Amino acid sequence: MRKTGKKKSVLELKRISIRFDKRCYSFSKTDNALTPYWLTLSLSKKERISLPIVFGEKQRQRIEEALRGEWQFAAVEMVKRGGEWYAHFVLKRVVEVPDEPETVIAVDRGERNLAVAVAISRENPGKPMKGNFWRGAEVKRTRGKYAHVRRKMRRKKLMKDVKRLKDKEKRIVEQQLHATANEIVAYAKQFPKPVIAMEDLTGIRDNFDRSKKLNRRFHSLPFRKLQTYIEYKALL
Repeated sequence: MRKTGKKKSVLELKRISIRFDKRCYSFSKTDNALTPYWLTLSLSKKERISLPIVFGEKQRQRIEEALRGEWQFAAVEMVKRGGEWYAHFVLKRVVEVPDEPETVIAVDRGERNLAVAVAISRENPGKPMKGNFWRGAEVKRTRGKYAHVRRKMRRKKLMKDVKRLKDKEKRIVEQQLHATANEIVAYAKQFPKPVIAMEDLTGIRDNFDRSKKLNRRFHSLPFRKLQTYIEYKALL
């Protein structure tokens, strides 16, 4: 009789994510000076676990607003990253948008300029007011730099380093997009009762066909993510 051996394959998960809706968790603030915030998760019908939560200052302010009823707790997502667990809270609130805005802020996106904003008053629609533009040079530079480094790593078959570098690039670009979205919203806020109007992005990449280098630059620009950031920051 011959014994046959089977190799065991081990799948190592770098990132684990578990989402809980409001029926499966509770959140409270206690009198404990060291760890005042506690999250209780229902893992099953009989098993629950309570975890102390530590916030950064900006996140703590938002959570305090939610505890005062200014926001609604919608869901929480537990994410394991780098051996540590993080709690991502999803909050929501109803926002009133002006029924009759006095100023329309038209925002356009493109390859030459990442975003261009022009204010148009309802009282004088034929004369646009002074606009502003954001070239997005930092985003283009970051995308180009990391794309070049990743190509060199792929040739050397350093795939783990490619993934790590891509995550780093994503964090840097998102930070740059947040800054741009904040500036666009600040531009809009200087006008009376503003409403931001943005183009429909459906098919925007399909209709762009230039040189290989220009196509790569254009398709690397995160138009939709920038629009998402502008939307939620404007409503906020």
